[in-house]
Amino acid sequence: MLTGWAQQDLIEKEREKEEQRHQQIQRHAEAVRQQVQERELQAVSQHRELFQEGERLQEEARSRRARLDEIKEKKLRELRYVLRVK
Repeated sequence: MLTGWAQQDLIEKEREKEEQRHQQIQRHAEAVRQQVQERELQAVSQHRELFQEGERLQEEARSRRARLDEIKEKKLRELRYVLRVK
């Protein structure tokens, strides 16, 4: 049989162990939350980058189309001029 002091000491040690386990669980949970948040921020960043890349590609396509239209109009003007001169 344990004495009062020994029993109290045992209870205190168990309480400390439980507190340490609780703190470890809390640290782990916080680390998991941090990882989730980092991954969410990374996903948002990647989505933004993809969107910006899409916008850039669309702008390049518009620019190419405008340049081709200019070339086409110039060639048509030249052809009309040649046909008039003859």
